Amino acid sequence: MSLIIFLFSIAITVVAQIMVHSQFKKAGKIQGKSGLTGFQTAKKILDQNGLSEVKIIQSSGKLSDYYDSRNKVLALSSDVYNKSSIAAIAVAAHECGHALQDKYNYSYLTLRQSLYPLVSVTSNIAPIIIILSFLFASTGLLKIGIATFTISLFFTLITLPVEFDASKRALNVIQSQNLVLDDSEFKTAKKVLDAAALTYVAAFVTSLLELVRLIIIAKSNE
Repeated sequence: MSLIIFLFSIAITVVAQIMVHSQFKKAGKIQGKSGLTGFQTAKKILDQNGLSEVKIIQSSGKLSDYYDSRNKVLALSSDVYNKSSIAAIAVAAHECGHALQDKYNYSYLTLRQSLYPLVSVTSNIAPIIIILSFLFASTGLLKIGIATFTISLFFTLITLPVEFDASKRALNVIQSQNLVLDDSEFKTAKKVLDAAALTYVAAFVTSLLELVRLIIIAKSNE
């Protein structure tokens, strides 16, 4: 049972990653009729929402886009920053959605930010404790590892409404600010954001299955 859960969780992660990369690749080949690049999209959204203090930078790596609320920095990968595709517009708008959450003190974002220092520690410690519990055949250590892992799981859970809400805000500004010019472009942008959201759902389900697997192992060792 433990092995089946482990393999199933891997399959979920792989499928989600394939879907998001597939949608991004397809939408990345469709040039937006507005001609806006990811940078220009983000700049337009931020400026029109009174967030001109947010600095837009280019990040390295593929799909490495993020919003840093502490330093007020919005980072866009090269495939987004310099490109004028529907994918670039959708992703840039999504990251601006996080900036809008920050502006209006969105509760789940605030909660996630407050938990981040703790989670950054537990997410690194949990795997070490769990590995040590297997090496020393210690059910006690395994239970401690499960407890610390649960904190990370909760963080993954509250990430879901944060990401869904950011995509919702993104779609709203895409329409209201005419960042795409017809229904076909809008539907393509939505597909990109829906596929991205699926990766966060997959991350939560995978973590939940791993927790179940560890609990099964702990109970079988008692």
